[in-house]
Amino acid sequence: MRKMLRVFTILMIVSFLWLITFALNIAAFEKTDLEVASFQGGYGIDWLEKIGKEYEELHPNVKVKVWGNPRVWEQLRPRFVAGTPPDVCAPGWGFDFWAAIYEDKIRPLDEALNSKAYDQDEMWKEIFIGDLLAAGEWEGKHYIMPLFLNVFGWWYNKALFEKNGWEVSKTW
Repeated sequence: MRKMLRVFTILMIVSFLWLITFALNIAAFEKTDLEVASFQGGYGIDWLEKIGKEYEELHPNVKVKVWGNPRVWEQLRPRFVAGTPPDVCAPGWGFDFWAAIYEDKIRPLDEALNSKAYDQDEMWKEIFIGDLLAAGEWEGKHYIMPLFLNVFGWWYNKALFEKNGWEVSKTW
C-alpha cells in the first residue's frame, strides 16, 4: 500500500509539473505569471505550492500563484464563461468538465501527451494507465488528466449478520 501511495504521489507531482510546463508552452513564455487553481480538500494545496516553488527555481522568469478552495468550481465556472480561466486547474468533483469541454472552454492535451515526459524516455501518454487516460477523452482528444485513483473495498461482520439474521446484499 505504501509503495502504491508513493507511486501515486510521484505521479501527481509529475503530472502537475507537466501541466505547468504545458500551460507555459501555450503562452509561448510571453507571460511571467502562472495561475494554478485547485480543489482544496483533505490533501490541501501545500503540495501544489511546493511544486510551484520548484518550478520557479527552474524558471526564474515565472511566478506561480497557487490558490484553492473547498468549492473552487463555483469560483471557476464564471471565469471559464468569461474566457479568463486559470492557466492550470484541478477544479474538483463539483466542476462540470464535460460541459466545459462541449462549450470549447478547455484545450485538448494531445500535443503535450505526445511529447517526451519530464526526465523520462517515454511519452507522457505512456506513463499513465491507458483506461484512466481514456476516461478524460472526448471525440478522440484528451481533455482531462487523471489526478488520483481510489479503490474502495467493502467488508462486513459475518458473525454480526448471522446473529441478527441479516441477509448479505447481492448488489451494492
